[in-house]
Amino acid sequence: MANTSLPPAYTAVENTGELERPEGAGITRTREEEAAKSKRQKAKIDQLCAETGEWGRAKRTVCKREKERRKERKLEVEREKDGERARRREWKSRRDMEIERERRKAKERELEMEREREREREREQEEEREQEEEREQEEEREQEEREQEEKRESEGCNERARETESWRTGDSEKDAIVAAATVVRLLLVQIYLQSSLPSSP
Repeated sequence: MANTSLPPAYTAVENTGELERPEGAGITRTREEEAAKSKRQKAKIDQLCAETGEWGRAKRTVCKREKERRKERKLEVEREKDGERARRREWKSRRDMEIERERRKAKERELEMEREREREREREQEEEREQEEEREQEEEREQEEREQEEKRESEGCNERARETESWRTGDSEKDAIVAAATVVRLLLVQIYLQSSLPSSP
């Protein structure tokens, strides 16, 4: 504080030339000063207007460009959305077509399986018919064999009966011959005996 000195006293007289006082402050200007001041103010206003105009034009240009960019961006977004919608429609269409193809394939597989089952049933029925025909043929053959066997047995029985009858007939004839021969021998013996006995007086 000891080495610090106070500033010199300020007087209005020293800054009188640099200070611009408003009108009515006790300073009177000449016509030239007023004209110069007015000219300076006008130049400043013109400069400000020019700067403001340039700034306005620049601002308008920037705003216009920004608006155009926003519009272009909006159009680009719309194009992207349209493209996305188109891609989604195409994807959905492909998906629907794929689903329809899969559905048709599944239906065809189902029909093919049904046809295969039908063919299997037909084969089973055909096998059953063939087996039934074979059984019928086998039964017919067995029936024919039984009939033939019965016929052969019947013929054999008849043949044996004929043989037995023939044998019996042959024995009767032999017995009759033997009996006749016996009778003849007995008669001859009786005649011989009668002839050999002495006659009575």
